[in-house]
This record gives sequence, C-alpha cells and structure tokens, in this order.
Amino acid sequence: MASYLGDAVVVVKHKAVRDYLSSLISTELSPGDAIPSERVLCSLFGVSRMTVRQAVDSLVNEGRLERVQGSGTFVAQPNRRAQVRLTSFTAEMQRRGLKPSKRVLAFETVKAPPLLAQDLEVPTGTETFYVRRLLLADGKSIALEDIWLPCSLVALEEAHVEDGSLYDSLTRAGFEPTWGEDTVEGAIFTHSECRVLQVDWPHPALRITRRVFAGSLSVAKTITTFRADRYAVTVPVVAFARKAASPGGGI
Repeated sequence: MASYLGDAVVVVKHKAVRDYLSSLISTELSPGDAIPSERVLCSLFGVSRMTVRQAVDSLVNEGRLERVQGSGTFVAQPNRRAQVRLTSFTAEMQRRGLKPSKRVLAFETVKAPPLLAQDLEVPTGTETFYVRRLLLADGKSIALEDIWLPCSLVALEEAHVEDGSLYDSLTRAGFEPTWGEDTVEGAIFTHSECRVLQVDWPHPALRITRRVFAGSLSVAKTITTFRADRYAVTVPVVAFARKAASPGGGI
C-alpha cells in the first residue's frame, strides 16, 4: 500500500481566518490597503500565528494578497497579480513546446492517514485514490508524480490517469480546480526512483507539493518531483504600488 509522502508537520485549520480575510478583500478593503495585523487576527479567532500565516499564504498564492518585505501584507492590485499558473502537466508541457506523456506506476485506493486527511480536509480513514505516474516530455523522463484525491469526488479509472488530465476529470465531475498552494524545495531522488527515471544516483530534484482547491473545497494533493536538470520554475515579479499602511495594519 502506498504511503503518504508529505512532510510530518501539524497542519492546523485556517479556513475561518481565510474566509474572513477573503470577505474583507471583497467587501471592505481596496487594492493597496493593509490587512489586519497578525496580533489582531490571532486575538479575534483565538488561534496561533502559524494558523494565521497559513491563511494569509493561501490568499497570497491565489494572488489576492501581496507581501511587501519590511512593510506588511496588502490587497493586491487587480492588474498586477503575479502567480504561478494552475495548469495540468499536459497543458504545461504543451505550453513549453514539448510533447507530454505519462506512465502509470501505481493506481489503488487507500484510507487517508491523519496528515493526508488534514491536507484534503476530510476525516481520517476516508477512501482516497492514490496514483503514481512517470511523467515524460518528448519521450524522456522528467518527473515522478504522486496524487491523492477523495474517492467521493470523482469516479476515477486507470485510463483516466494515463491518457487524460486529472484536472479535466475533476472539472467534469463538477469540481474545477481554481487555485492551489505550492511548496517548492530541493531534493535528491532515491536509488529506486533513479532506476525508474533512468538517471544515475545521486540526481538532483525539484519537488513541488501542491494542495488543489475548487473554490474553498480541497480536492487533491500532489507531489511532483522533477528532474532538476530538465525543469525549472519561473515566477513573475512586479512592482507593487500601495497606500500608506494604517497604524497597526499589515503583517
């Protein structure tokens, strides 16, 4: 049975803080306005700074908030939101002018252990599809991908994960992915992974851990470990015009 590969950290609930900030952005604050301080949010919701930061991180990743080093966190300018595009592997490779293909290495149903259940925001033991795929571009290995998603969301078959896009499967089921949270870190492939990828050990990797959301619903968890010699991430950076922060505002 496949094991959950995420980092062994406590994932705290942050949805209430996120929903509150999202409402402020939509109804009260304007682009360039500072959001309430960490201290205010911690006091208002009775939560830790880690919980507040996770909520803010999700809105920064979505492009609705913008951090300014040394100043705070502000509502992003609508025409200046810099963010990584939430696209499938197939769409991303085609955009780069490469021919994508996939090979399914594992396809099974597992009961979500506590850490995975927290990431998917479902009860521990929930039936979950687990998929491991070898990803190729122009016929050459580029990454290993591990995917988990609740069985209740979509009737998934092995053909769907080999020939199609999981994002497309979720969209057809009524859960179109709209945003995500990415964690990017360096890594080294294991000996067995190097054999699958047909590269020598040790081989450098770029690991992208992603939580995928359809609105406020967590619909999937993916860990894609790319060959660092064949893949890089480019993030757009823009200037940020902001209003003067109010006393006590900003994080």
